[in-house]
Amino acid sequence: MKVRPSVKKMCSDCNITTGKFQGKKRVRIRCKKNPKHNQRQG
Repeated sequence: MKVRPSVKKMCSDCNITTGKFQGKKRVRIRCKKNPKHNQRQG
């Protein structure tokens, strides 16, 4: 999982998810095909 100031899709299989984690709104990128593409904004 990479933590970055801005997140972008790296491939067509990446999915963008949003939600509250520990009381803060986070944007995450999940990729089942390539786990190296997993990212979190913040």
